[in-house]
Amino acid sequence: MPEPLEALGAILRRHVTQTQEELVGLNQKKTTRPTADLITRHFNPLMVAKIGHERV
Repeated sequence: MPEPLEALGAILRRHVTQTQEELVGLNQKKTTRPTADLITRHFNPLMVAKIGHERV
C-alpha cells in the first residue's frame, strides 16, 4: 500500500497529465511535476475521517 503522500501525488500527476493543466509551484513557476510541498498545499483542505477500519 503506498504512503498517503505518494498516493495523492499519483492522483495529482494523473490529473495534470489528463487535463494538460500546469500547476503553480513554490516560486510561482508553472510545473507539470508536482512536488511534495505542492501536493500538501493542494490537498490541505481535504479531510479524511477514519470510522472503525474504513476511511471516509
